[in-house]
Amino acid sequence: DERAGTRERWAEARRRGRALEVTVRLAQASGGWRWACVRVTPVPGLGGRVERWLGLVVESHECDDPGAVDRAWRGSERARTEAALRESEERYRLLVEGARDFAIIGLDHDRRVTSWNLGAERLLGYTETEILGQSGDIIFTPEDRTRHEPERESERAERLGRAENERWHVRKDGSRFWGSGMMSPLTASAAAAGLAVGVEGGPPPHFVKIFRDLTERRRVEQEMIRMRDELEERVVERTAELARANAQLLDEVAEHVRTEAARVALQRQLATAQEDGLSLAVHAVAEAGPLPERSAVRLTEVQRVADELGRQVHELAVRLRPVILDDLGLVAALRELTVTWAARMGVPVDLQIVGLGVGRLPAEIETMLYRVIQEALTNVAKHAQASQVSVVVSWLGGDLTAFIEDDGRGFDRRVVRPGRLGLQGMRERVELIGGQLDIESSPGAGTTILVRLSSASIGVAPPGGAGGAAGGAAGGAD
Repeated sequence: DERAGTRERWAEARRRGRALEVTVRLAQASGGWRWACVRVTPVPGLGGRVERWLGLVVESHECDDPGAVDRAWRGSERARTEAALRESEERYRLLVEGARDFAIIGLDHDRRVTSWNLGAERLLGYTETEILGQSGDIIFTPEDRTRHEPERESERAERLGRAENERWHVRKDGSRFWGSGMMSPLTASAAAAGLAVGVEGGPPPHFVKIFRDLTERRRVEQEMIRMRDELEERVVERTAELARANAQLLDEVAEHVRTEAARVALQRQLATAQEDGLSLAVHAVAEAGPLPERSAVRLTEVQRVADELGRQVHELAVRLRPVILDDLGLVAALRELTVTWAARMGVPVDLQIVGLGVGRLPAEIETMLYRVIQEALTNVAKHAQASQVSVVVSWLGGDLTAFIEDDGRGFDRRVVRPGRLGLQGMRERVELIGGQLDIESSPGAGTTILVRLSSASIGVAPPGGAGGAAGGAAGGAD
């Protein structure tokens, strides 16, 4: 019954978190019983929760003297507290002394060194014996001491509870390193926990300063910043160079366009002036007065030749830059060219255009094709004595081909002098833009001119669905 009652009271004390004091009989090792007073007190931890219970047992004759129980309790509590404090101090001392990568320095209220661990000795070069009692300001740079940084650091630690900092520090040998850490005041609770450990026999520290050497990390960070800044500077310089190059290229292109436009305009003016000048000269001779019959006949012939030359000069001026190419494109220009040529020469032209019904070729390719076909027709008119001409332009599979074929008298390529028949000029036009020109001809078998350009030379793909044909016969006089 006594045991059951004690268990119930113990369970109630644990549930409520209250102290328990009972008088019980305790079994002796000799087999007898002994009366005693038992006191059990809860020990709260963080948050107020009970972490453990402390028990005290006194002789039965002291049970009736409350003062004796209290004295015994206080004595045992003090002994336990002192033992715990000594244990905590020893753990902290081992921790501080063993932290070789961290300098842990104790400072009094005036910032004099009160403790100095092995990490501080290794990092700063001072032994504990030579640094104790010295001013902790000695590890600051002269510049920081002039700016009163040590005072500001301790004041900030007192006011805010901690002062974090990263700055240059000075070793005993005068070399510098980049230290990163913090300084904080030691509170009463910290002291009670054994954190205020100074040198044995010396005063406890008021501040604790903990920091480590981050010089290498700072060097890497600074190098990364330098490389980033250098890269950004290079990007800016390269962007400026590209801008200047683009501006220069635009100026060169604009100058080339202006030069070409001026050249074409000048050629047109010269052609017009030659035509007008020739007509005026012939007209002046005709208006000069009566001529002998023989001279009049010659003048009439000259007038006819002049008119023909004027017409050809006018056509030349138009051919320098066919306006129809700019307005309607290659298909319409070729149709107009072959119809006009067939009507003038009385020779039918069969024009077939495949794959060019939609979209446009680059301007320089359209101009090249137009002029090559034009020159080929001119050669037919002058030399071939043909009765039929076929012109086929095809843009399929990315490649561009053009055939100009006549059934005229042909020629022997081995005996034709270079530069004759305009063949050299046509070849140069085609090769200038990466194409190829081939000529097949023999006496009595007509002439075939073949122009070929690869897709790489053209630079654009055929338009989708442009596989249809545009063409028809340009009939002349039968």
